[in-house]
Amino acid sequence: MHNWGGTTYARNILVRRNGVRREQLRSRFSLGSDRAITVLTDAVKGTIRCNEMMVNASTPGASANPYPWTGKYFQNQPVTLEAVPREGHVFAGWKVRTNGVDLPPVNGSTAYYSQQPLISLSLAGTTTAEAVFHVIPKVDLHVWTFSDAAAPLVPSFTVGGGVLTATPAAESIISATSQGFTSAHLRVNNPIGTVLKWALPTTGYQSPKLSFTTRRSGSGAGTQTLSYTVDGSSWTALPGYSVGDMDPQLKKFDFSTIPGTSNNPNFGVSIEFSAAGGGTVGNNRFDDFVLTGVGGSSEGFFPEIVTPPVAVAAAVGGSASFQVTATGSGTLSYQWKFNGSDLPGANGPGYLIPGVTAANAGSYQVVVSNTYGSVTSGSVALSILSGSGLLTNGSFESGFTGWNTSGNLGITTLSPTDGANHVAMNDINRSPNAVLSQAFTTLPGQAYTLTFHMGIVAYNSNSQKLKVDLVGSSALASETFTMVKTG
Repeated sequence: MHNWGGTTYARNILVRRNGVRREQLRSRFSLGSDRAITVLTDAVKGTIRCNEMMVNASTPGASANPYPWTGKYFQNQPVTLEAVPREGHVFAGWKVRTNGVDLPPVNGSTAYYSQQPLISLSLAGTTTAEAVFHVIPKVDLHVWTFSDAAAPLVPSFTVGGGVLTATPAAESIISATSQGFTSAHLRVNNPIGTVLKWALPTTGYQSPKLSFTTRRSGSGAGTQTLSYTVDGSSWTALPGYSVGDMDPQLKKFDFSTIPGTSNNPNFGVSIEFSAAGGGTVGNNRFDDFVLTGVGGSSEGFFPEIVTPPVAVAAAVGGSASFQVTATGSGTLSYQWKFNGSDLPGANGPGYLIPGVTAANAGSYQVVVSNTYGSVTSGSVALSILSGSGLLTNGSFESGFTGWNTSGNLGITTLSPTDGANHVAMNDINRSPNAVLSQAFTTLPGQAYTLTFHMGIVAYNSNSQKLKVDLVGSSALASETFTMVKTG
């Protein structure tokens, strides 16, 4: 190490090694310049795999909360991204921007760049890719409240296939009663030897979780054992739990990490009893037996605003429109608001004001709803354009202020149509080279009207022509107006 010039020299070699290798690859395969890609998401809801690397807290350059994370890749070389949802969440779509511009949707998507979890991007510039995940609401799949004394084993609610059966030993009695509980519940007398079995299909649902309340009388069974099945015939016992002679105790069982319990038509549980810690001739009781799950991949999306409305400026008499893009499960409904109050009949993704008045100026927002909830956009303003319009000094009352001029031009007071002045172009047989121009700002989606008055004073019978061009990033309109002297 001493012969290398010390540890500093060695460290510099190690630091530079990756850069040297990168340049060797670039030279050998004629690869382009470096391009950065930043990936981001809510780490609570999901993660992102970039090529073969899962972006997490151990990823180089990442912190305990790894997003946003930025990597450097070769220009125009494909980078594969995969969105991986966490339990209880589902992937909704990718938002991708290159050099600050949203990329157009692909693969039939509308609200997002892509709704496929696996995408490939060719990095032509600085790119940002955001994976959006939704929470899948937890729903009740099967419920027993044991409130019907005539049919204590019938479920209070089931999404389908929920069944409770009991195999009581001699002298065991199963009934619904309010004894000892604040509401009706299931009582199992002389429980030793009794088996309660629930068929709890989870078809179409993930992450099942079970909860119920239970207690025993002084001489009831002191231990209960819960088992589960994934094939409807063989059972796996979980560790037994004690049951006290006291107020009902809440028991919870999380099956979300147990293979085979999700999306399974044969899933079920059973409860058996033993005397340990209790007796043999009392009773054990149950209430509020509930199995929950989360919906399939397309169920339970709360509404989300993907593209919010933007502020609008319009002239009196013109039109103004607002637009929102949203996504969510099922049918979305819309309600636009003006200054906090509902606008009657404004129930679509767009809202149009065809004839703007000063009274329309104010704050607008939209509420998007579905069966799972609602989301409200931020407030945006409609402002009224002041003066005679977008042009400055359109009546030439201030001479040529606001205008760019060239050629044969002058201001005259001869027969103005408004105010005291108008402009004379190419006066007294001079060269027809007069040009007036002015730049002004328009807004996307707005309609504009250009109006002007034109007249001629001719010293012969030749026609006079005025050419009007409207240009933006490209030619928008070009028209020539012709007048002929009469009399």
